[in-house]
Amino acid sequence: MVFLIVLLPLYHKIRVPFQCIYEHMFTLNNLIHYVVENNPTLKCFVFEWDIFLIEVTKYKKYINDSIPILLDVSKNILIGSLPRFIWIARARNEDNHIIDLLFDATDIELNSLFITDVAFEKKQVVGFKKLCKTILNNFSDLLLSEPIYQLLKQLCKE
Repeated sequence: MVFLIVLLPLYHKIRVPFQCIYEHMFTLNNLIHYVVENNPTLKCFVFEWDIFLIEVTKYKKYINDSIPILLDVSKNILIGSLPRFIWIARARNEDNHIIDLLFDATDIELNSLFITDVAFEKKQVVGFKKLCKTILNNFSDLLLSEPIYQLLKQLCKE
């Protein structure tokens, strides 16, 4: 017997599909690769991205158990109000966990889904944010989609 379709039950309030987050991260990754091709010194910002859905309570436990995380960010994540389910886009460089980008999984796709970022390697995240600012300043004339423009704009904030 061969199965052709797999149905997985999800919580009915999860309105943002994986494909939506994947497309955002695919576009961001392509922009990063384009900039790095023209400036090989930025090669350390070519990340491998993992995208997954998680309950916020499990993510808060993960943050609480992570020692090297920035204290001010972890405090905001731990005591702040977040949606019940979030999409995480996790950047890794070799074996290092660099940054998590958090997206609301319960909102509608038309809104800005990006919630915040959680930095694990402060020095690399500062450089990553500068790279995002470069992309925003130099490629906004490429008619970036509104979600990508908003994502880059929020990532540029200090």
